[in-house]
Amino acid sequence: MTSAETLITTSIKKHLSETVKTISHLAGGGWANVYKVGLASGETLAAKVGLPGFEHLCRAEAGMLTYLVDHTAARFPRVMGEGDGVLLLNFIENDGQKGRAGEREAGRMLATLHATTSDKFGFAGDTIFGPTRQPNPWSEDWVSFFRDQRLLYMTAIACDAGKIDTGLRARLEAFCGKLEHYLQAPDKASLLHGDFWGGNVLFNQSQCAAFIDPAIYFGDPEADLAFATLFGSFSEEFFSGYLETYKIKQGFFEERRDIYNLWPLLFHAYWFGGHYVGSIETILKKLGY
Repeated sequence: MTSAETLITTSIKKHLSETVKTISHLAGGGWANVYKVGLASGETLAAKVGLPGFEHLCRAEAGMLTYLVDHTAARFPRVMGEGDGVLLLNFIENDGQKGRAGEREAGRMLATLHATTSDKFGFAGDTIFGPTRQPNPWSEDWVSFFRDQRLLYMTAIACDAGKIDTGLRARLEAFCGKLEHYLQAPDKASLLHGDFWGGNVLFNQSQCAAFIDPAIYFGDPEADLAFATLFGSFSEEFFSGYLETYKIKQGFFEERRDIYNLWPLLFHAYWFGGHYVGSIETILKKLGY
């Protein structure tokens, strides 16, 4: 039995008083490995085991998932137990077959998530975006929140780590100084997924089964919509589903999408480098910086 299997077995016995029958590895990378766990009772769970140095992130994700299950009708995994670097979740079938109907349903479900609103931007505490702390101090001003807690925050981290140079940092800071000319606050702050790309949407039998791996806070819904376009994850069907509930304001696809995607691109530049830096430079050049 591997160390991860021992941790899972111990956690399930502690939290659920159940006996483990089978454990199989599903996915890895980032800050955790994910396993499919069969119990003697016949139930199936998913277990997320934090990698060394990242065990504490299981608690952060458990808090986000619990909040989502309690405050929105959008489907997310339910927390069955958490502790000692293990997060236990109900297992959600995922065959990856989305189809047009599944994509449209995903758009509807994102709209359902965005229907949960707040009078302020941010969150009750810091959350995580991947393995990175995501600061969420409450703010009444969206533009300053996105500037300070997203763009400038991640710019500093990436530059201090040597992933972007000081010249690019200066260009980003110059753009952020004029951000109010490009963005406007939404009427209400919506609950955002925060890491909304195709890999964090589970599809099964051409239906949208659930969203996973959130990075939640209250902000502009366009931030999620922009992320949805970043890796070519979704077709027009997804946006058609979203548009059944909400309109997308003029100028989003032409300009604001790129601005909102500077945040995840900075994150990816910090963790992975490579062409993500070039993507940031391309956006800034397009904006005149």
